Amino acid sequence: MSIQLRTLRIGPRTARPGASANRSDDVSAWGRVLQAALVVYLIPALLVVLLVGGIGLAVLAIGQVVGRIARGPTGPDSPTV
Repeated sequence: MSIQLRTLRIGPRTARPGASANRSDDVSAWGRVLQAALVVYLIPALLVVLLVGGIGLAVLAIGQVVGRIARGPTGPDSPTV
């Protein structure tokens, strides 16, 4: 039994008969515009999510430290003797 791998040739696109030459340029131009719009929208959104998440984690950590200080060494987590 032999295994034959599929190959993909990467090269310049050839125009199909009857296809408009400008259409491929328009599609690629709109594709670039769409990518740029997504980048402009999604990168700030990602940064805001990371910032809010980081602030939330910091608030939780500070609350935990303050709670441990307020309970002292005889808090509910410490063993009773």
